[in-house]
Amino acid sequence: MSVDRETIAIYDTRSHDYADRRFGRSAEPGLVEFVAAMPEGGHILDMGCGPGDSAHRFLEAGFTVDAVDASPGMVSRAREFGVPARQGTFDD
Repeated sequence: MSVDRETIAIYDTRSHDYADRRFGRSAEPGLVEFVAAMPEGGHILDMGCGPGDSAHRFLEAGFTVDAVDASPGMVSRAREFGVPARQGTFDD
C-alpha cells in the first residue's frame, strides 16, 4: 500500500481544527465498550491516532498506548495533549 501524501498534507493543514472538534466531547459509545472489554493494563495500538483523543482516553484508563499517525501535524497535536505519539504508516 502506498502512502497518499496529498491526503496526509490535508490532515496536516487541518490538524488544529480537527483536534478542536475532537477533544472535550463525550467518548463515542463504541470506544466506551472497547475500553470496558480490554483487560486491565492492556496494550493498545492506535493506528491513525489523529489528534490523540482516543489514545488520551486509553492512557487515562490505565492502558499502555502505541499511538501512530502518518500526519506530522496530527502527531504534534496528540503530543500537545500528552499522548506519546509517533509518525508512521501501515507500511512501516
